[in-house]
Amino acid sequence: MLPLYGLAVVAHKADPFITVAATVVVAQAVMVIASLAATRIARKRGYWTVFTIAFIALPVRGFVAASIITTWGIVPVQILDGIGAGMLSVAVPGLVAQLLEGTGHINIGQGALMTAQSLGACLSPLLGGYIAQEFGFRVAFAFLGALSVGSLLIWHKYASAIRAAEAPSAQER
Repeated sequence: MLPLYGLAVVAHKADPFITVAATVVVAQAVMVIASLAATRIARKRGYWTVFTIAFIALPVRGFVAASIITTWGIVPVQILDGIGAGMLSVAVPGLVAQLLEGTGHINIGQGALMTAQSLGACLSPLLGGYIAQEFGFRVAFAFLGALSVGSLLIWHKYASAIRAAEAPSAQER
């Protein structure tokens, strides 16, 4: 979504240098803070909660991007991006390790999830770019935000399986 948002902002006569600077600084700073927070949340409440926070940030980011296309509108969009990226950078490997512990398949599990994430990262700008070209930037951001609601719905549909895997066994208590 970020490259598309950058195009939208610059198309609205924004300063491209400020846009790039805000993108890098805001997203990275928030991602570091979010990953530290994710570690604490995962210890206290489990990875399910960390994923839920990340999956909530994704659609909100899309809808904020659709409604604020200005140079400084990139700040809340990047804050939400940093929250999602920071949370997922902790939750994905942590949950994979937890679910596949003792199987000898942690690396392949991590690789499979990273492949799926990369596929989404490739398809998002392709789909978003097409929609922006045909219907405009606001529609593209709203569509990508609505699409990411699907990840939240799928996550909640399988919540019981994840929570059961996170529950400490009788031996650990």
